[in-house]
Amino acid sequence: MRGTPKTCYAGHTGVNQLGGVFVNGRPLPDATRQKIVALAHQGRRPCDISRLLQVSNGCVSKILCRYYESGTIRPRAIGGSKPRVATSDVVEKIEEYKRDQPSIFAWEIRDKLLSDNICNNETIPSVSSINRVLRNLTSKKEQQQTMQTDLYDRLRLVENNFPYNSSWYGQWPLQMNGAVNLNPFVPAAPLEAKKEEDDYIKGEEPDNNCSGSCHFSLYVVSTTW
Repeated sequence: MRGTPKTCYAGHTGVNQLGGVFVNGRPLPDATRQKIVALAHQGRRPCDISRLLQVSNGCVSKILCRYYESGTIRPRAIGGSKPRVATSDVVEKIEEYKRDQPSIFAWEIRDKLLSDNICNNETIPSVSSINRVLRNLTSKKEQQQTMQTDLYDRLRLVENNFPYNSSWYGQWPLQMNGAVNLNPFVPAAPLEAKKEEDDYIKGEEPDNNCSGSCHFSLYVVSTTW
């Protein structure tokens, strides 16, 4: 009967290529994780940390990536965990930080949320969640700009069809060459109004050559060209 291979020990343990012992399906001890983060803060590269602590390079990279995203060295719960979703108050604060400092990074926003006591280590959203909020904010701004551009184009189209002049406001009756007067209550000249009433009482049609204007009762719609 053959002996137990070197890479397989009792309790489903094994030895990696660097000589480090690990347990299949179980996370690294917290002490090892703390050493990985401490060496990274000292400027050591992941490959150097891997050789020094006899931990696989992929494991070191995952631990550091999780630390940079969430600020914790604790492993995720076995079976997966739900991502932390930023609440509406946190989203508003993220938008405020981005509005005050457009060049701010997601990890800087995360640090400010902690320093301003908006969140704690248990409720702080990850860097990826903050990036998702920033992307949604950018998409919302682009939609607003598109709507404003569309509205501006429509207004320009109307302006080209009907020339605009700011001096028109407050100057009624409004008369433009080649257009009907927009004010329907322009008083007719007294003599013309009297003649129009007399013709109406007599049942006669108004003269076709009467001053080029059509009058109705005491008020007319002017068609002065």
